[in-house]
Amino acid sequence: PPATPQTPVDTNPVVAVGGGHTLIIKKNGSLWASGSNIHGQLGDGSITSKGLFVRIDTRLGWRKIAAGDTHSLAILQDGTLWAWGQNISGQLGDGTHLSRSAPIRIGSDTNWITIDAGASFSVGLKKDRSLWIWGDLFGQQAGTISSIVSPRRVDRANDWLSVSAGDQHVLALKTNNTLWTWGNNYFGQLGTGNNRPQISPFLIGRDNDWSGIAAGGGFSVAWKKNHSLWTWGDNFQGQLGIGYQPRQYKPIRLTGPPHWLQ
Repeated sequence: PPATPQTPVDTNPVVAVGGGHTLIIKKNGSLWASGSNIHGQLGDGSITSKGLFVRIDTRLGWRKIAAGDTHSLAILQDGTLWAWGQNISGQLGDGTHLSRSAPIRIGSDTNWITIDAGASFSVGLKKDRSLWIWGDLFGQQAGTISSIVSPRRVDRANDWLSVSAGDQHVLALKTNNTLWTWGNNYFGQLGTGNNRPQISPFLIGRDNDWSGIAAGGGFSVAWKKNHSLWTWGDNFQGQLGIGYQPRQYKPIRLTGPPHWLQ
């Protein structure tokens, strides 16, 4: 049967942690940041790092935030998209390779609902459940005309539910609760069963009961409607939670009762 239309899931909390900086939205809708700022990723108009939180911009109504390695993204309540920080790969999406030390509006659309930031790329969903990407997902085109400097639609589908960005890979769920991945795959972080990269969304298995996703550096985590937790990819530091076993090229279920929520 056709998938039941759903509202895309809010996958971004009011705290976002990047490579060396942190973003916070307070209850009053104000935006704050702290940490490394050598590329302007804090957004306070400077490139001076901050050990205490400083307010970013004077506006209220910030709703969603995402922190990449050295860039930041945010959405206001009016659905507009803003970005700042390093932009050598076009990860801000403003059509240039110029870094920004203060929030700059990206495009004229007012229908953004969620975003996430990778190492040198960004992804986002719009209200019509279309999926968009910009920057350099594969980390090989920094500063060249080949990187995507403005949001580009991933495909023609309008059934994307949620999205999560790792360093150089993407996880996404569709409204039928299927799991899709693409990007670099050195450590098996795509879950395809091998380490070959994918340049477009690739369906992982035939399961249609996935309910949440989170992409890390070279590994991935997802959970199902039955509250079971699954991990795959790099496990050099035990990040998969399965003990010090080798990397996993396909999703592996964690042992124990299925009580995982997020």
